[in-house]
Order: sequence, then C-alpha cells, then structure tokens
Amino acid sequence: METRQTLGLFEKRALIVLLMMTFCSANVIVLCNVFVLYSPPHRCYVSGIDGSNISGTAVAELPPTPTNSSSGNELYIFIQTKKSNNDDATIWWDQCHRYNFDEIQDNATSAANVNLTIGGCDEGWKYYANNGEISAVMEFDLVCNDAWQAPLAPSFVMFGFMAGSMIGSFLSDRYGRRFALILTWVVLSLSMLLLAVTPFWSISYVLWFLVGCCSITRATTSMVIVNELTPEKYRRLTSSVMMAVCSFGYVATPLMAYVLPNWRHQLILLGGAQLSLLLPCICYVKESLHWLIQNKKYEAATILLQEISRINKKEYEEPQLLLATQATELNENQVKESKNKKQTSYIDFVKYSFLRRRVLIFSMAWFSTTVSYYGLSLNTNNLGGNRYLTCFIAGAVDFPGDLLCFFLIKKIGGRLSFVTMAGVCSVCLLMTPILSSGKVFLMS
Repeated sequence: METRQTLGLFEKRALIVLLMMTFCSANVIVLCNVFVLYSPPHRCYVSGIDGSNISGTAVAELPPTPTNSSSGNELYIFIQTKKSNNDDATIWWDQCHRYNFDEIQDNATSAANVNLTIGGCDEGWKYYANNGEISAVMEFDLVCNDAWQAPLAPSFVMFGFMAGSMIGSFLSDRYGRRFALILTWVVLSLSMLLLAVTPFWSISYVLWFLVGCCSITRATTSMVIVNELTPEKYRRLTSSVMMAVCSFGYVATPLMAYVLPNWRHQLILLGGAQLSLLLPCICYVKESLHWLIQNKKYEAATILLQEISRINKKEYEEPQLLLATQATELNENQVKESKNKKQTSYIDFVKYSFLRRRVLIFSMAWFSTTVSYYGLSLNTNNLGGNRYLTCFIAGAVDFPGDLLCFFLIKKIGGRLSFVTMAGVCSVCLLMTPILSSGKVFLMS
C-alpha cells in the first residue's frame, strides 16, 4: 500500500477536463467588450444614396474619405463633416446627425449653400467594418443616443463576478465542489447560447450577469478542485498550468473572432463548446475527497477512494480517511459536542484585528490588480492599430507573467513575489501618462 503522492489516471483525466473548461470560458469578458460590443465608424443612413430599402444592418467594407470619394461628395448634401475623436483629428462624417431631408428637397440646392436644420439619423445608420464584421452594437444600433446601453453589458458581467465571488464559495462548501462546478457550467453554457439568439438587447443584461456570475464561480471552484485533487508537490505546477491555459484562451479569442466575424456565431461556438464538455465533466470530475471527509461523508469517501484505486491500479492507504473513519466511532456525547462547536462566519473577518488587516490589504491589492488588468483588456479597441492583433498581443503578454510567477514563487515565495511585481507594475503605471504625453524630462 502507498499514499496518494503521484498523479494517476484518475487525476490526469480530471485535470484535462478542467483545463479544457478553463480554456473555453477564460475569454468571456474580452469577447464581450472587444468584439461583441465593437463600434465601427458609422454615419446616418441616407436612402437617396445608400438605396431606398435597408434590410438589417447596412455595412460597407471600407470607409470613404469625405474629401476624395465621389459618393462622399454626394453625401455633403445630406451629412456635415467634423473632426473625429482620434488624436490625428481626421475628417469624418457626423456619426449621429444629418441635414433635414425635406428642406434639401425644397431648396433643391447644396446643403453647403443654405442654412438647413440638423436632425438625428431617422433612417438608421450605415456602418463601416472590415472583414464582414457584425457586432451587437451594429445589429441593435447601440450608437449615438443609445450608446450608453453598450457599456452596461461588461458592467453586468463585472456585477456577476462580484455576486459569483460571494455565492460561489458558499455553494462549493455547502453542496460540494462537483455540484457547484456542474451547476454553474450548465447555466454558463445555456446563458451564452441564449445570448446568441436573443432578439432584444435589454434581455441580454440578465444573461451577461449570469455569464459573469457562473464564470467566476467556475474558475474558483475549478482551482479548489485542482488543489484538492493533486498531491501537494504538484499544486504549484498545476496552478501555473491553469493560468497558462487562461492565457491561451485569451489569445484564441481574436483568432476565433476573425474567423467568425458575426457576434452571434462567436457566442454559439463558445456556448456549444462549453456544453459539449458537460458529459466529460460528469464522467471524470468526481467530488473532492477532502470535502467528503470534512463533511463527514465517510461512506462516499470510501467508495471514491476505492474508485481511485481501481482506476489508478494502486492500493492506497489514506491516513486522513482512516482517521475520519475512526471519528465515526465517537460516543454520542462527543458527537453532540462536536456539532455544538461554534462555526466561523464572515463576521470573523471584521471581528478579529489580524484578519481585518489582512482582508483590507488583500482587498486593496486585488482592487488595484483588477483595475490594471481589465483596464488594459477592456480598452483594446482604443489602443490603435489592428484590434485583432492588439488583442492577441494583450493576451500573449500573459505567458511571460505566468512563467515568471511560477519561478518567483518557487524561489522567493509568494509574499516577496507579490510585493516585487506590484512595485514594478506601479512604476509602469505611473510612467505611462508621462511617456504618452510626449514630454521629455532631462536630469541636470
């Protein structure tokens, strides 16, 4: 007999499934903000030039330059030009207003020669997107007066993250790791599939909230299962591998979006891929042995240990399980005394000073880290250049961080690693506005 200090077939199968689940759901917030909510250059739809019938979303491949295009010269009659919001101050059509069509017909002259009133885009918009892209912003016309609706989607995802962080641990501790994982995985997959077919954008906010809630619960539950599934000497490695798989999921997002430029197709692919992993998850990811023992489910723990022995073809002598079995032989008074023992709660984080200090420190650390990371990820569309390439690079830079994290923790420990990297990140953030302003500081 031996103790479980190696990775057998049972553990490897479960880890592979968990890694595949991590890969499929690691790119939710990036997909939502960068591709689903992409707002390309647009202008008012003009039936006199763009045609009398508009079917669905009007999309053109390349935006015409107002000063060079012959069609652009015709558009001067209907739409005024203005400087764009970009740093290069290029001239572009007014994206939200046009001249009054009836006044143009009455005056029968160029809009440049008469004082015409300006109204909204009453006929809709025409969007200029490359690669045949269709985003939710384009389909539901979330621009101009309705532009405020688009940023609400990633906000609801973040609200879901917050809710999932609070209820995820409760589900996992109360009903089991496997139950929490499968439940949130099913809800996550179905929510993404429903998002892909929703006819009304207002409904999507509830679905985006569920996506965020289930994503973070799945992530934390998976990490707990991995740490409880693998022997202690492999935990640092498996945790680092899971972080690297998250980075692969990030990098794969722009590639998928380029191949499938329609936002609905992207969500169908992700939701379908996630749902296809449900059966392997049920078959190969079992309940945590540590959770079963901790909750005094000794019979289920014994059955699970026998299954592990059968699959790995090894006989295990698990000291923790033997001690737990002996605990069932306590007399009735001892059991009652154990049940009446005071339980810990979230109030203890405030009640005890040393816990209160740690919670405040780590809360500030997580807050600053999250703002920095998502501030970059969610701003991909505004970084300039090809946004597919920019998103790819933003995900690829995670790999050196994952590798560095693994070696730093191994060599100098988690505390010093965090302090060092947080300091470097702070310096980089402070230098960014200075360098981007174009000012050069000379030291005398």
